[in-house]
Parts: sequence; C-alpha cells; structure tokens
Amino acid sequence: MKPERIQFRFSFLPDAWQLEPATGDSGPALSRTYDFGDFVNAVDFLGTVAAHGLELKHYPEVEINGGEVFVRLTGPGKEGLSDEIFELAEAMDRAA
Repeated sequence: MKPERIQFRFSFLPDAWQLEPATGDSGPALSRTYDFGDFVNAVDFLGTVAAHGLELKHYPEVEINGGEVFVRLTGPGKEGLSDEIFELAEAMDRAA
C-alpha cells in the first residue's frame, strides 16, 4: 500500500491507534491498547477479533495483561499494511 493511501486510511481511525513506521525487515504497522477492565472481557474481545481475523486472513499480534489488550497489525515481511488490515482495525473498534 502506498504511503498516501496509508495516511488516508489512518486518518479515519480513532486517535487511540498508532501508526508505526517500517523498521528493518517489517513494514509499517498499526497498534493500539484496549482496556476492558477485567480479564474475562478482554478474552471475550479476543474471541471476536479471532473471527474477524479468520474472515480477512489477517492475524494480529496480541498481548494481554489482565483487562488490557495490546494489538499490532501488519502484513508479512516488508509488505506492511493493506485495506484488509484497516478493515480488521475497524472491526476491532466495533467489537470493543
């Protein structure tokens, strides 16, 4: 995805999302932390995220700490971001 398209799609995401620059062997990424207040709600959210990930064939990197869930979205290798990754970010926000 061209940088101009990335910036355009990123402009529609809530401010909680971060746009990480490309580094070394990986392309740019989107990242965000959600706070669900407790572990059970955080795990429920991840179940919904998993279903969307399977549908879009994109799987986030996930860290869970109690009720907080950190997610990072990027494509394989230097591929970086795609429209499907932005769709997954939007689906995650709807699920939260």
